[in-house]
Amino acid sequence: MSQPAAVRHDSPTEQPGVATRRLEVAGWLAMFVYAASTQAPAMCLPQIGSEFGLNFAGQGAIASLRTSALLVALLVAGAFAGRLGKAPFLVAGLALVAVGIGGTTVALGYAMLLAAQIILGAGNGMMEALVNPLVAELRPRDAARALNVTHALFPVGLVCCALLSGELLDRDVPWRATVIVWLPIAVLSCLMFATRRYPQPHVAPGSSTTAFLRRKAFWGLTVAMVLAGGTEVGLTTWAPSFLERELGASARSGAMAIILFGVAMAVGRFGSGAILRRMTPITLTVVSAVLGAAALFGFGQARDPRVAWAFAGVGGLAVACFWPTLLAIATEVLDDTSTAMLALLAAAGIFGCALFPWLLGLLGDAFSLRAGLVLLPVAMLALAGVLMVLLVVEARRARGQSSAP
Repeated sequence: MSQPAAVRHDSPTEQPGVATRRLEVAGWLAMFVYAASTQAPAMCLPQIGSEFGLNFAGQGAIASLRTSALLVALLVAGAFAGRLGKAPFLVAGLALVAVGIGGTTVALGYAMLLAAQIILGAGNGMMEALVNPLVAELRPRDAARALNVTHALFPVGLVCCALLSGELLDRDVPWRATVIVWLPIAVLSCLMFATRRYPQPHVAPGSSTTAFLRRKAFWGLTVAMVLAGGTEVGLTTWAPSFLERELGASARSGAMAIILFGVAMAVGRFGSGAILRRMTPITLTVVSAVLGAAALFGFGQARDPRVAWAFAGVGGLAVACFWPTLLAIATEVLDDTSTAMLALLAAAGIFGCALFPWLLGLLGDAFSLRAGLVLLPVAMLALAGVLMVLLVVEARRARGQSSAP
């Protein structure tokens, strides 16, 4: 779930005096621990709920509050990093991630757990805002490949977390152990970011920070990002609980759904480049949304864990393109690559990530978790509808411009 930076062709491959490899590896570790540290509590939700006496809404609030903090930190870091530099925010961000992991591990009550998760979210928000622009500055002539590699570390972290958590929980290891194992990676990433040898930031000449706000397409894409972020995180938050509570499966079985989802997402992100040679970004996203709606409806209606695994895998393949491709559509349709626009669209996606786990928890309490999961395919169909309307609006706008004297 990360925003792409614009590819530049006017800078050398590596800047002299810049710790390119060190910072690049630090970014990979940060993206890995971002996924693992946020997925670990989802893998343990049944155990956390049992220990603290939480209903579905209380469990869903953990992810929602964490993601809300991530959203605020993303906007703050994006606004001030231009003046203060990336290094202070990246070092502080990974330090907060480490504190959040540690606080979650030693939480004595629900309030302390929420506070630790808010700290974790704030740290990951600082990282989310700055790692991708940093990678693009480190590899300006190879930014597309470098960003793809960095993005792929997110589903890798997701899969590793699911594998390890499922095994540990099935062996009756306390849930806190499945969280603390990611602390050393956060500390290592923090230490690797602590260098003065950063690349000089690039500012695109003549870029506008407000013109896009007057375009209907921007607001349509904002809605699309909310739906895209919400469906992705909604599934990864509640899939393990669905398999355990609704299907009576083991923790390992719940982990398998996340593993297949994450592997398929990684494959989809690497494969999207080849597919985009044959279809437009909007077409790819609409087709993926329709496929994802079918897959997530099937997941929510599954009665056998193996069927749920299969649908989770197809769902991961479908949602893989959403986040980066929607941002690419924005830069193309709006003819704008400004940091402000990309940050606001990313913030909309993060808002969806915060909203949907809580909504699914509310629906689970009111009806059942199975019934609540119907929200996910509905959101995907709404996403496809928004993009089809966008196609019509932009086609009319293009015809109006071509006929103007």
